[in-house]
Amino acid sequence: MNVCKKSTEYIKTMNLLDMGLLKNCMFFGGLLTGLFVKKEAKVKVAAVSGLLFTSTLLLVTAPFLKYMMEEEETED
Repeated sequence: MNVCKKSTEYIKTMNLLDMGLLKNCMFFGGLLTGLFVKKEAKVKVAAVSGLLFTSTLLLVTAPFLKYMMEEEETED
């Protein structure tokens, strides 16, 4: 079974609410994981997390903003 292909097919069935719930689930999972980071490693973990967050945010947001800025085609 190809997990990436199967995941892509499943995502097409999701609506905005499903995506929001998934995002919240991932956020709180990360938050819970962060609670177990040792005190002396928190700064390094925070730096790596910030870098990863920023890069994934840009990768996700850029195509979305491009799509939202496109002119809607009107049907005549």
